[in-house]
Amino acid sequence: MNYDIKFNEWQEMSLKKDVEKIVSILDKKKTLEISVLWEAFLAFLAMALDHADIMDIIPKGKVLLTIAAAAPLALMGYRMAKHRIQKMKEHKTFGRAKSEFVDEFDNKVCYWVMTATSFCDILSGKKVGLGEDKQDESIPFIFQEANFYVNKSIDKLDVMKPCAEVIFNKGVAYSKLIDAYRLETVIYILKEVRKKSYSSEKELEENGNLSQEGIQMVAKQKECDKEYNQKMQTILGSEEIKNVLEKEVKWID
Repeated sequence: MNYDIKFNEWQEMSLKKDVEKIVSILDKKKTLEISVLWEAFLAFLAMALDHADIMDIIPKGKVLLTIAAAAPLALMGYRMAKHRIQKMKEHKTFGRAKSEFVDEFDNKVCYWVMTATSFCDILSGKKVGLGEDKQDESIPFIFQEANFYVNKSIDKLDVMKPCAEVIFNKGVAYSKLIDAYRLETVIYILKEVRKKSYSSEKELEENGNLSQEGIQMVAKQKECDKEYNQKMQTILGSEEIKNVLEKEVKWID
C-alpha cells in the first residue's frame, strides 16, 4: 500500500468543490445586490419625477413606474418561493443526501482515506529507516494521524448511513450517485490502514523505537479507536449498508 501521493495534492482536490460553492454563493449575492440597487434607483427616480411633476404629463406614468418598481420585487419573491419549495422537496426526497452527502463522500471522505493511507505508508517506512533502539518521537504523531483520519471517515459514514440507499447504488456510472463498489473499496482501505498502522507500530515498539511517553500516547489513541471500531461494526451490520453492498463486509475483530 504505497500511493506516493503528496498531502497538498489531496488538499487541493478537497478544496476544489469548496471554491466552487463560494463562487456560487457570491453569484447569488451579486444578483441580490443588483436587485437592491435597482429598487433604490427606481425609488430615487420616482421621487425626482414626482417633484418635477413629469408623471402628471405622461399618460399612466405613475402606473408604469409602479409596475417597473414592482417587477424586481416580484422576481425576488418568485426566486425565494422557488428556492423554498425546492428545499422542502429535497427534505422530503433526501435531496440533501443526493447533493451534499455525495459531495462530501467525493471531496472529504476520499481525501481523508488517502491522507490516512499516506500517514500509514510513512509509518511503515520508519521500520526501514530506523535502527534498533533508535527512538523517533514522530512515530506516535504519525500513528495518531493515520487513525484519526480513519475515525473521521467512520464518523462521516455513520452520518450517511440512514440515507445509504439514496446515496449509494450499483451500476450508476452515468448518474450523480456513488457506486456501491466505491464505498466497499473505501471500507477495505480504512480497514487495511487500521491493521497495517497497528502492525507497524507494534514492530517499532518492539524494536525500541518509541519512548515511554510515545508508548503512552499510542495507547491513548488505541483506546479511542476501540469506540470507532465498534461504531464501524454497527454501520456494517445495519440493514441500510447491507442492502447497498449486498454482501457482508466485516471490520476488524
